[in-house]
This record gives sequence, structure tokens and C-alpha cells, in this order.
Amino acid sequence: MNSGVREVPMSDDIMMNTCSRVQEDEEQICDACPYCDDRCSNPCCIVCSTKPITKRQGNRFTRCEIRRHSTAESCWLVAGSTIYDVTSFIPRHPAGTYSIVRNAGGRDCTEDLAFHSGKAQKLWNQHKIGRLMLCPSESRAEPGRLRRWFPVFFPISADSFLGGGSSPPNREYDTASSHDSKLHPP
Repeated sequence: MNSGVREVPMSDDIMMNTCSRVQEDEEQICDACPYCDDRCSNPCCIVCSTKPITKRQGNRFTRCEIRRHSTAESCWLVAGSTIYDVTSFIPRHPAGTYSIVRNAGGRDCTEDLAFHSGKAQKLWNQHKIGRLMLCPSESRAEPGRLRRWFPVFFPISADSFLGGGSSPPNREYDTASSHDSKLHPP
């Protein structure tokens, strides 16, 4: 059955032209974690598009990746080390959307799961999508402390993007130790 919509594949040239027009007068902000497979929501992000994709071990996700699923349109919950995609269940939840979405995006809601009846807890199993794994920034930090990171502004102009100019260095600020801020190359 033809819906009247025709999909047109987008070539790399079309994507680059589209991205350059979007970025022409804007600064790009990348809030993706530099330590794991986390990607920002900007499909034109130079930092994320050049990030190597590591081989995923089964359905394992870091908290950095999970935090991007904290809305009613994409809602992931964590209970212990198990991850659930409850997006499709939100409209049917007796307590409403807010009661689920407030726990989404990486907050451990094991206590909330225990609050539910055994029957309700069994329903969670059909929404199970994977397991939680540590982001490399978590495992490299001192026990109990996480390495903090924050978005870095990369001014990108269409001329430098399309004209072959050198792209800005990918740098992060390491604030894992007390108040020392060190600049590390990737």
C-alpha cells in the first residue's frame, strides 16, 4: 500500500550541505560524554561523527547514554543494573506520565519497582532492553567519585567546515581530582 510518501536516500554531499547551512551562523555545542559511545542529538556534530564506535557487548549501556532517554517520547528506567524502555507503557500507567518520566534517564528506581505488586513487577520484564555498564570515566575515577565533564563550545563556520580548514581540537577538562583542572588531548 503506497502512502504517497517517497523516501529519498540522503547522500554525504547533501548531508554536509545541510549541516553547513545549519551551522553557518551558529556555534556547535556537543554535550556527549567523551569517554563512551554517548552521542549528542545533533546529527551534524563533528565531534560525535568522528568518534570511533566501539563494539558493544550485548545490550549494555552507560548512564551517559541512558540520560538521553528521559522524556515521554523516549523513556528508559534503571532498576539495579537492568534497563527498561517503558516508552510504550507510559500512556497506560495508572499514576500517569509524570510518575514514570521523573525517574527516567539513569536514576536508579529499584525502590519504585519494589513498591509495585508482583504482577506489575512481572510486566516490567517485557520492557527489559539491556544492562547497565560503567562508563570508562566512572571506572577510572577514585572509588565513589565520578569524573565530571561538561560541554565545550566549538565555533564552526561553513567555510572552515567545507573549505578543508582544520577542525578545532577535541579537548576535555578533567576535574576528577579536587579542584585541579587539567587540559587533556583526546
